Amino acid sequence: MLVTQELQPIILKFPNLKTKIIQLYNNDSNFKSLCDDYWLSSTLLQRCKMSVDSNLILENEYGSMCAILEKEMTDYLKK
Repeated sequence: MLVTQELQPIILKFPNLKTKIIQLYNNDSNFKSLCDDYWLSSTLLQRCKMSVDSNLILENEYGSMCAILEKEMTDYLKK
């Protein structure tokens, strides 16, 4: 099973659900969108944290977005 970069953050959060995550990603367009959005938000959050000119407002917004998306993905994974 090939793990794309978009799946890496969610698989790191739920390593025991790797197979289910990959299946949902490949077969459910809504879950795929959640994963893609989560990857983008978490990537931008990490860039904000590492930036010399860190913007706390942006950092908080990306952190909030990651939390919301993570909750939605968790709901999917519980089904």
